[in-house]
Amino acid sequence: MAEEVEHLACSVIAQAVVDAGLRGPTAEEHLSTPAFARAEARSFLTASAGEWKRARDWWCAIAGRDSETLRRFALRKLGWPLDPPPVSSEPLRLFQLVPKPEKARLEARGPKMVVLQELMKRPEGISPDEVMEQFGWAKSTVMGVLTSDMRKYGVTGRRGADGRYRLVTIE
Repeated sequence: MAEEVEHLACSVIAQAVVDAGLRGPTAEEHLSTPAFARAEARSFLTASAGEWKRARDWWCAIAGRDSETLRRFALRKLGWPLDPPPVSSEPLRLFQLVPKPEKARLEARGPKMVVLQELMKRPEGISPDEVMEQFGWAKSTVMGVLTSDMRKYGVTGRRGADGRYRLVTIE
């Protein structure tokens, strides 16, 4: 019984070598081996860790063969490096983080923004109604410009207790 089990283990190993395309039958028979079977046979023969390695170790122990010798044989025949690169403890990153460039402050372009900033710099500031009169803008446009649109220039308007907006630098 023990000899039959040992013979079975040797047959399993030999079939893996043939399925991996390392030795054995003619080219036509190699072509008949499905690609997934070839890949699994190669994994079985070359794995350095995991389930495939445990399976190879088990079958080699039953067959009385050295598992590492079989692995090195398969690696040489496949032309793969004998020793895998060291495993890093750092997780695999598919994409590298790229630091964001500093956001450049724009200079006020156009005469309207320059004039508006100058008016807001005054101690008395400017009211939304005055901006509507000066530039002919709608109320919603004026409020957007005074509170948020100027942020891209590094400044914004802050409403005082008197309802007038004054220029504030953003840090």
